[in-house]
Amino acid sequence: MPEPTRLRIATGQLSYGQALLLREFPAGCRDLFCDLMAGCALNLQESRQAAQWIREVSLRESEDPLRLLESLRAAAALDDRRPPRKNAQVFLAVLRRRRYPTLEAARSRFETAWKETGLETIGIQAAHDPTFETSELRLQISAGSEDVLRERIEALRRALDQGTLRRVFFSLLP
Repeated sequence: MPEPTRLRIATGQLSYGQALLLREFPAGCRDLFCDLMAGCALNLQESRQAAQWIREVSLRESEDPLRLLESLRAAAALDDRRPPRKNAQVFLAVLRRRRYPTLEAARSRFETAWKETGLETIGIQAAHDPTFETSELRLQISAGSEDVLRERIEALRRALDQGTLRRVFFSLLP
């Protein structure tokens, strides 16, 4: 194991399990992946997931893992002034979009359409099929009283009448 990796393990920036993940990468990109894991404070599960997605994208796109990691780092615009966990969220989101472009595009369409309804701001939550294989929509209404429930149901009815929910259902179609 290279000295910089051992030092990161000794200082707690990297776990032994994460260090073992580095073996799966070509020598040229081990340092960069190590820097990303430590700089983003990825936990072991996130590191495993990232390593798997990086391998899959690299194979699918026939892209050198080092170039892929460099492009992911640039796209995530990692910032030392941001908390490491925020950098982790941004990095993993960028990687997820690269690994699952169709699924992430569908998720983005749904989120945009749902926000346009304004229903989330009044205590109505929506959930979709996580694989987007159906156009089924599950709604959850939170209310502390019968009057509040009545108001929220009326807001839902208005959204139906105005066609804003139709856009949500259209966003779920392939």
